[in-house]
Amino acid sequence: FDRYLSSQASMKQTSIKLAAMTCLYLAVKLHSTRKISISCMSSLSKGCFQVDQISSMEICIIIALRYHLNPPTPSVYLTVAIPLFETDSVGALANDAIE
Repeated sequence: FDRYLSSQASMKQTSIKLAAMTCLYLAVKLHSTRKISISCMSSLSKGCFQVDQISSMEICIIIALRYHLNPPTPSVYLTVAIPLFETDSVGALANDAIE
């Protein structure tokens, strides 16, 4: 959000609010294991912003930041992936591989 605002000369209050909502949406898309729809973001704005406005602002932000959005790091990936590999199932796979 701050990197986008610093790239803009001046913005109206409404555009700043739209940028904040859109940056939150982008952050959830990039860093959360749970997904949220753009229509849900629109309803969270309590009718202030429509789906097409958020979508258009998303494109503007991505272009302004030159696609440098900081995707999840390997440590974030491992935090999500490791619980998926239960020790029992890993042990069973190892036993199958040995046999």
